[in-house]
Amino acid sequence: MKLEFEIRWNVVKRRLAQAATGALAVAMASTLMLGAVGCSSSSQSASSASASASSSAVSESSSSTQSSGTVTTTEIDESRYDLEYSDRDKNPSYEAANAAKITLSGTGASSDSSNVSVDGSTVTISAAGVYVLSGSLADDQVVVNAPEDAKVQLVLDGAEIANSKGSAVYVQQADKCFVTLADGSANTVSDGASYTFAEGADEPDAAIFSTCDLTLQGSGSLTVTANYNDGIKTKDDLVVTGGTYKVTAKSDGLVGKDSVKVADGTIDVTATEGDGIKSSKDDDESKGFVTIDGGNITVSAGDKGVNAVTYLRVTGGTVGVTSADDALHCDGCGRISGGDVTLNAGDDGFHVEYVLEMNGGSLDIAKSYEGLEGQTITVNDGNVHIVASDDGFNASTANSGSDQAGFQGSSDGNSHWNMRGNSGDATQMPEGSMPEGEAPQGTAPQDSAPEPPSGESGQAPGGQGGEMGSGKGGQAPDAQGAQPQDAQSGSVSSSSSGGSVQGGNGFGGRGGAGGGMGGGMMDSDENCVLTINGGTVEVDSGGDGLDSNGPIVLNGGTVYVSGPTSSGDGALDCGTTITANGGTLIAAGSAGMAEGFTDGTQAFGQVNLNGSAGDQIQVKDSSGNVVASYTPTKAFQNVVITAAGMTSGNVYTVSAGASSAEFTASTEGSTAGFGAMGGGRGGMGAMGGSGSGQGMDGQGGQRGMGGQRSQGTMSSSAVTA
Repeated sequence: MKLEFEIRWNVVKRRLAQAATGALAVAMASTLMLGAVGCSSSSQSASSASASASSSAVSESSSSTQSSGTVTTTEIDESRYDLEYSDRDKNPSYEAANAAKITLSGTGASSDSSNVSVDGSTVTISAAGVYVLSGSLADDQVVVNAPEDAKVQLVLDGAEIANSKGSAVYVQQADKCFVTLADGSANTVSDGASYTFAEGADEPDAAIFSTCDLTLQGSGSLTVTANYNDGIKTKDDLVVTGGTYKVTAKSDGLVGKDSVKVADGTIDVTATEGDGIKSSKDDDESKGFVTIDGGNITVSAGDKGVNAVTYLRVTGGTVGVTSADDALHCDGCGRISGGDVTLNAGDDGFHVEYVLEMNGGSLDIAKSYEGLEGQTITVNDGNVHIVASDDGFNASTANSGSDQAGFQGSSDGNSHWNMRGNSGDATQMPEGSMPEGEAPQGTAPQDSAPEPPSGESGQAPGGQGGEMGSGKGGQAPDAQGAQPQDAQSGSVSSSSSGGSVQGGNGFGGRGGAGGGMGGGMMDSDENCVLTINGGTVEVDSGGDGLDSNGPIVLNGGTVYVSGPTSSGDGALDCGTTITANGGTLIAAGSAGMAEGFTDGTQAFGQVNLNGSAGDQIQVKDSSGNVVASYTPTKAFQNVVITAAGMTSGNVYTVSAGASSAEFTASTEGSTAGFGAMGGGRGGMGAMGGSGSGQGMDGQGGQRGMGGQRSQGTMSSSAVTA
C-alpha cells in the first residue's frame, strides 16, 4: 500500500508541476511546422539504420519554425529511390525461334544450346540469352552462372523443378535474370526441408535464389513451396510485373534485399514464420524499400506482412494482409496514395518510425493493436477505417518503441509493469518488486514538484498511527481546482463507500483528489504531429482514438471516433494542443480522460453525454438544423464536436438516444490539459489531522473536463451535460 501511495502521489506531483510550467510553453507554441523528412538509413544494421534515419529526420526538421496557423508537413522525398520499371521488366515477350530449349526429364535434361550443360541432373546456363524450360526435374536444380554483364531470361513453360538438397533455381551470377511465365502455363518449384551447403556457405537459402536483379513476369502461373527457408529471394532488386504466384514458405515469402517493386500480377504469399514481402538493405539510404503499384496481393505472415527498412508505399492494386505482427512496417517512412488495402494485424496496422502519409485510396484496418503509428501522420485524402484494441492513430517519438517495458498507470488507478510500455497487455507487478534503481514512469524528483496541499490553519498532516482507506476516489466538485477537500478535525470530507478507518494521528481515507488527470503534457514531443487535411476517417478504438505526443490538427476531412470505454483513455489525446481549422469531427468516448479542442479558426464544443452503442449522435443548431451526426459502435460518456458552419458564441444541442446536452461553440477551447484530479480509484485525500478521526473511503470524483488555457494559466471551468 505504501508503495502504491508513493507512486500515485509522485504522478500527481509531476502533473501538477507540468500544469504550472508546461502549459505556458504549450500556449506559446500552439502550432508546429515540420520540414521535409527524408527516409534515409546509412548504417550497418537495422537498428542503426533507424538511428541514421532519425538523424536525417532531425537535421532536416531542425530549422522548422513555430507560428500561428496550420500545421504543415512537406511530402516524403522519393527522389533517392528507383521506383520506375524498365521496358524489359514490363515486356515478357521473346522470339521463340531464337530461344534455346531445355527439356527436363526426371533425373536428367537435354538442350539444343551449347550454353547449357547437364551434369547428372544439374542444368547449368552459362551465357546471356533466352531459355525455355519445360518438363520435370525430380531432384536437382537449374543454375545460372553467366558473365557479370549477362541478361538471362528463363521462360517457364510447364516446368516442374524440385530439389530436396537445396534451391531449385539458383542464379549464381548474371547482371539480371528474368523469370517469364509462358502464357497459359502452370509451373512449380519446390525445395527440401534441409539443405546441403558447400563448406563455409550459408546460401542459397530459398527455393528460387538470385544474387542479381530478378524480375518475375508473364501471364502464366508459378507455385513455389519453400520447405527450408524463403520462397523467392534475391540479394538485389526483386521486380514483379505480371503472372500468378502462390508462394508458401517456412520463413519469408518474397525477398528483394535491395528493393521489392510490384507493378502487376496476382500474388498469394503464406510466410509461416517470417515476413510476407520484405526488403532488408540497411546500409544504403536509396535501397531497402518496397513499392506496390498494382496487382492483387494477399499475404498471410507469421511475422510482418510487408516489411521495409527505408520506405514503404502503396499506390495501386488490391492488398490484403493478415499478420502476427505489424501488417505494414517500415523503419523509415510510408505512404498510401492509391489502391485498396485491407489489414488484419496482430500488432500495428501500418507502423513507420518517421513520416506516414495517407494521400488517397482506401485503407481498412479491420484488426490491430494500434492502427497507424509514426512520428508524424498526415491524412490528405482517401478513406481510412481503423479498428484497434489500443490507439487508432498514434503519433509518437521515433524509435521510442511500443515494445519497451515500463512502469505504467492504468484505468483502475493502479501502476502496472507493462512489457509493451503502453496501457494494454499489462501485468501487475507485485508490490515491492519494482526493479531496483528504476523510478516508476510519471514520477519527478522530489524537489521539482509542489508539496501536497495542507489543510486549514491548525490542521497537521496525519501522524504515525493511522491507516489509509482503500477508497475508490472521493467526490470532489466538478473541476473546482485541483485541491482536495480540507481535513476537518482529523476526518476527510469525502463521501463514504463503506468501511471508515479509525486512527489517531493518522492519514485520512484516500478520498478522490478530484477528477482524472487531463491528458496534456505527458510524454510530449513537438516533433510528433497528427494532421488531417482531408479524406474520411473512422476509428473504433479500445484506447485513444486520435493520439499524438505533440499537436493534433484538423484542417479538413471528416473524422469519426468511437471509443474508448475505459476511463484511462480518451477519444482524443495530445501532448500539446488540439486545433480545429476546418472539417468535421465527432469523437465519442469515455469521460475519465476526455480532451477537447484547445484552439483553432473553426468553432468547436464538448459535452458530457451518456449514450449506448448504436445511439445516433446529432448536433443541431438553435433552429434545429443538423450540422453533424454520427452513430458510434460503443457506449460513450463524452462527445467532442467541430463542423463547418459552426459559429463561435452560438448554442448547439447534442442528442443521443434519450439524452441531450448543450454547449456554446468557441474557438478558444476547454482544455486538453489538466482539470480537477481524481477519478479511477481516486487520487489522495486530504491528510488527516491529529487526533482521533475517521478517514472515509471515497467513491470516485467527478472529473472536470479541464481548464481554459490562456498564456499558460489553467482555470478549471467544467464541461457538463
